[in-house]
Amino acid sequence: MEFSTIVPGPVMATIRLFAAEKDTRQYINGVCVEVSQLETRLIATNGHVVAAYRVRQENSAVYQPFSFIVPIELFKKVLPKKGNVTLRATLPGNGRTEDAAQCGVEQAGVIMRAPSIVGGFPDYRRVFPRETSGEVAMLGGEYLGLIEHIQKNINGNWGVRIDYNGLGPALLRTFDENFTAAIMPMHPRANREGEEIEFPLRDWIFDYPKDGEL
Repeated sequence: MEFSTIVPGPVMATIRLFAAEKDTRQYINGVCVEVSQLETRLIATNGHVVAAYRVRQENSAVYQPFSFIVPIELFKKVLPKKGNVTLRATLPGNGRTEDAAQCGVEQAGVIMRAPSIVGGFPDYRRVFPRETSGEVAMLGGEYLGLIEHIQKNINGNWGVRIDYNGLGPALLRTFDENFTAAIMPMHPRANREGEEIEFPLRDWIFDYPKDGEL
């Protein structure tokens, strides 16, 4: 069975940043492609962040939804400004996804090929909350850089809205209704007594020197 889909270069270049690269859990070292009759989804996660993008397309030859995982190495040469990316896959004749598919990633005439990663991709739907609490939480600085890529490559250089959710996943919202992402917050750190470390307001910033006291 042959399958293909086309993804904007900037989107693909952003999605791949959410995937793990050298995790012991091989199944997250790539981008999962979910295929149904009316759409194709691309999902990537490293266990701390997750992103999903929906391509609305009719897959008339698909009678039963299936998925496969494209190794992250195939996306290393994908660049935002080099045009659309074509994903191709040749699945086993019976469409069984427990067997490896032959995957190809093409952009601007450059083609990368490799077998898919065999394994079950995490249930990403359980990560995304339907509602958020608005409770502010700490987000890891190493993942905040992803917001810059989303803003530049997906949101037309407009800011990205963060819907905080306390100790639950924070949602990243954009103008593109086909893209969504979430970041797991950092757990509050505690001192040796087990008490949560406070982050007090720096009231000194509001203090002004009196006349003649500079």
